[in-house]
Amino acid sequence: MRIKLLGGVGLAIIFSAVASAEVPDLETVRSEINQFDLDQTAEVDQTEAYGALSVIEQNGSTNEAIIVQKDSANDGGDAVLTSLIYQTGSDNYASVDQNTDASDDFSNGSLIIQDGADSSVIVSQDGGASDPNLVGVYQGAGSDNATTVYQSGDANITGIAQVGDRGFASVVQTGESNNVVAVQTGQSDNFTADQTGDFNLIGILQSGTGANNYATVTQTGDFNSVIADQATDEGVLSIEQIGTNNEVGGAESAFKQTVNPGNAHIMQVGDYNSLTGIQSGFRTEFTLVQTGDQNSATLDQSGRKGEISLTQTGSLNMAELNQRGRRNTSLLEQNGSANSLFLDQAGTDNLVDIHQSADEAYASVKQESGYDNAVFISQESFGAYATVIQNGHANIATIRQ
Repeated sequence: MRIKLLGGVGLAIIFSAVASAEVPDLETVRSEINQFDLDQTAEVDQTEAYGALSVIEQNGSTNEAIIVQKDSANDGGDAVLTSLIYQTGSDNYASVDQNTDASDDFSNGSLIIQDGADSSVIVSQDGGASDPNLVGVYQGAGSDNATTVYQSGDANITGIAQVGDRGFASVVQTGESNNVVAVQTGQSDNFTADQTGDFNLIGILQSGTGANNYATVTQTGDFNSVIADQATDEGVLSIEQIGTNNEVGGAESAFKQTVNPGNAHIMQVGDYNSLTGIQSGFRTEFTLVQTGDQNSATLDQSGRKGEISLTQTGSLNMAELNQRGRRNTSLLEQNGSANSLFLDQAGTDNLVDIHQSADEAYASVKQESGYDNAVFISQESFGAYATVIQNGHANIATIRQ
């Protein structure tokens, strides 16, 4: 299952799935702890159960909740490990360690809710080759909260929502068909994700009203996807994909960054990879490096003093770019045969510098409704073709073949 949703809808699906999980009545263990005060510790060890449920509620500050669940059903069946932790107050800590490979439908489920500042969550889940793990983490009223999730197995899902400032979230997933959805609505937030395997998805939404939000994503494998929406001042997005048939953005939801200023750095290594993106704001920078054959890039950038830096190395690659605004720059390079480049700029005092090497390169540039624009194209190849259309006055066009 691939959840291509951002925001509250995607998280609601994840949280509902965890909270409604049923533990089989046969051969299960259950525990419930309620603590109301400061400096409390609750520890639950359910390591020999054929399915287990643990619920911990703590009201107060500087509390700890620790759950360890490991099933003993090694011969298949419907064993489920479920943990629910609810903490209110500041400086709280929640840790969950779950390990089972007994169910083909649902293995581990963990839902953690923290309302307060300076709190942290650590979840580690290990499921079987076909056993999905579910994690839902909500950290509400308060700043300086942190969440770390480790999942191994297939069809895992993690949903994280952080409301306060200076939130930190980190997810590591190993396996196939895994999903991460993260929502951060404060300022100075930081999100990192690392996925290894095929058919994985990462969705990021950072929408704080302040500045300095960061998101870093690494995917290794084939047919992986990243959906990102960052709306903040001084935002930075860094995405690295290694493998084939990977995508950033796509037909269902584009990569989107609205920042003043901001940076996006994307690297894709492999064949048949694609980018579909939108970037807007003041002093934005977009850097894309694609290495491999038959890769594609579609980008729309608007604002002032924006810069696009594109490098494609390989054959049969294509880039389609749009820039709208003033004093924008496009530095574009294609190395390989039969590559094509299309650029449309609207505005004044814009600059385009294109370098294409290898045979049968094609470049098309259109600058309209502006003045003081400049285009420089260098094609060092046999069978190259370049076309420039400029509307306005005091424009410059230079082609070298």
